[in-house]
Amino acid sequence: MTGWILVGDVSFGLKDIKKYEEIFKSLAVDFKKVHVNDVFKEIENKIPDFVITAYFGNIDSESLARTRYLERLGVDVINTAECIENVLDKAKSIEMIENADSTIPIPKTEKFNENKNISIGFPAVLKINKGSQGKGVLTANNFEEAVKKSRELKRMFDDEILIQEYISSSFGKDIRFILCRGKYVVSFIRINKSDFRSNIAEGASIKLYTPKMEEIDLAENIGGILGINLGSVDFLCGDNGLIFCEANGMPGVKYTEYFKDGNPLLEICRRIAGL
Repeated sequence: MTGWILVGDVSFGLKDIKKYEEIFKSLAVDFKKVHVNDVFKEIENKIPDFVITAYFGNIDSESLARTRYLERLGVDVINTAECIENVLDKAKSIEMIENADSTIPIPKTEKFNENKNISIGFPAVLKINKGSQGKGVLTANNFEEAVKKSRELKRMFDDEILIQEYISSSFGKDIRFILCRGKYVVSFIRINKSDFRSNIAEGASIKLYTPKMEEIDLAENIGGILGINLGSVDFLCGDNGLIFCEANGMPGVKYTEYFKDGNPLLEICRRIAGL
């Protein structure tokens, strides 16, 4: 069994990548880190059985083209280029989910245009369409503030701006479901007492969450719609249950440090390698 983890300049030196390398080595899998720019050179030596795409921060047409090339060779690519595009684009993710299953709770969301009327009340959340780790996410209390902050986000990130219904019951809190091979692995609550954003990068702590079976089914359903092999589905905590927030491919693994009994990443690597 041979495998690669595809990285870019941003992810090349991350501790997360090292953790994957260490676990696959312990499982006796011939596994190595490969820069996405070196795919054509490396493939001349050997075609891997599987590839984990972890070049987040360097997602562009060239890296996606190399991913599709590996897919055409029959390599088990985790995640595919199509999945990466699906989850990277928040507006697209929401549209796909709404079209596939209208019963899934999703906050009202629109692309923000300061020259058009919006149907979402205030306070509201403004976010860049292709952001991560809580970056490019702000709240606005009225339309004038939304215009000012959307211009600020546009200037900083050069991205489309979404305006979304604010779920007050989920202030500083969400629940993340980790999926591998499209199936549930583990879930945990992220809690930030000082900020409405619940990302670990913004100072949140986490604790294990024991989900109901219908919540697992919901997460797996969304994962299937978006084509997620390895990734996460995040939910806001609504008054009447879980509300979809966003999905991610190849989530960070810092959460594993919070688990004293067992290592979810070990289970993930076993599933990927078919062990």
